[in-house]
Amino acid sequence: MAKTDNAGTAQRVKEKSPEPGESVVPSSEFRVPGSGLQSTHPSDRSPPKTTAGSSDRALKAILPIVAAARGTCDPIARPFAKSTSRHPSTWFKAQFIPFLMKSKLFLLGVASVAAFAINSPAATNEFGLDVLRVSPRVAVVYGDPWNNAILALASSKGLVVVDSSWSKSVALGFRQAIATEFKRSDFIYLINSHEHDDHIGGNAAYADLPIIGHESVRRAMLKMPVDPTKQARWRDFSAASEIAKMREYYAKNYPAYLDTPSYAGCVKCFEAIDRDFHAGVDLPPPTITFDRHLTLNLGDLTVRLVYFGGFHSVADTIISVPEENLVMVGQLFFPQRIPVASGSLADTTTPAMVDNWFVVLRAVLDESNENTRFMSCSQRQFMHKGEVEQFLGYLDRLWTGVRRAKVEGKTLEQARAALPLKDFPMYAQLSNDSLLGTEWEIRDIQQHNVDFFWKVLSH
Repeated sequence: MAKTDNAGTAQRVKEKSPEPGESVVPSSEFRVPGSGLQSTHPSDRSPPKTTAGSSDRALKAILPIVAAARGTCDPIARPFAKSTSRHPSTWFKAQFIPFLMKSKLFLLGVASVAAFAINSPAATNEFGLDVLRVSPRVAVVYGDPWNNAILALASSKGLVVVDSSWSKSVALGFRQAIATEFKRSDFIYLINSHEHDDHIGGNAAYADLPIIGHESVRRAMLKMPVDPTKQARWRDFSAASEIAKMREYYAKNYPAYLDTPSYAGCVKCFEAIDRDFHAGVDLPPPTITFDRHLTLNLGDLTVRLVYFGGFHSVADTIISVPEENLVMVGQLFFPQRIPVASGSLADTTTPAMVDNWFVVLRAVLDESNENTRFMSCSQRQFMHKGEVEQFLGYLDRLWTGVRRAKVEGKTLEQARAALPLKDFPMYAQLSNDSLLGTEWEIRDIQQHNVDFFWKVLSH
């Protein structure tokens, strides 16, 4: 089915659910000669052969996330510094630069980026981007002032990129770094993991490609150019102001960082974002969308997208590459951090959506193994299966406890008292020192999550 609007044509993939091992190719598909790619619309850029569906049964059937993986991922190229990267809750208070830079927690997170940069090999590209080669077919590019992690996959069909950073110029820097790393430039797809600005703002750098994302990413992006609040943020952004704040913080806390290529790259990122915003923001939305899940068959690699949604963002998507034993969880979870739900989504997230979180996560974990690498969109540490199991157990127990309190007619205060942080030792034992004095101390996050689930059950 195709939909056409003022932003162009979008292909929405929705077909009959395949049985395990079955490959569904709609009879209406158009094959690009020699490419192995199909499209239901010859006028569109040709998407890959896809399988998608809506039922929970199909979700389970279509999700052999890492069962085919050999568990032999190449070792990480170099040791990671222990990171305390910014907590995702920052994004729930503000999702744009001027607001984000005011956050104490953001500055604490940036400090870890500084520590990493001081001890890392010198970056050689314009924006000080740091490339981690995970395997011959996988690279992660870290950069911009938010330490975004841009995943790049080198398949036999071409290069696939996940997320596009803040603006077109910065995204072009990431694109060039990827091409340089793989020594090839045959980009074929951009995937948007969710709709937040630092993941879709550079889509224009990939306007020559099909862009893939959940249908809610497209809906959100179509509204952005006419959103007066968004327009004001673009118009009022000042690189000079943000650079001054950043320099003041580093001069006080990490003066050595001011002499690193990474700091110089951050300055150039701010300046490029400023130029892009004031020149007029171009936000091409996804041209291929899906509702529950979508599979891209790219010859030697398979990329599976599964909708999670309603936790960190409206469009949370988990992306897995079974042949590489790799799962990207977006910004759902971070190493050594307590999971935190977005308070702004409590009014729209439903109990059924929360229940689906556990269906999706259990399916992912069932198909993973001890060698599976789990990564976020902005963290320099990989996570292992046990950590993700802890995240799942924490959320499941909290959700069950709040539901029980509701059924028993308890008040919100009683629900909070019944679910103290000390009863979750895996998070109670985390160091809280770096968060003291901020709005997101661990104890406050625990209460925030209880409040979130309470509100979800109240409408």
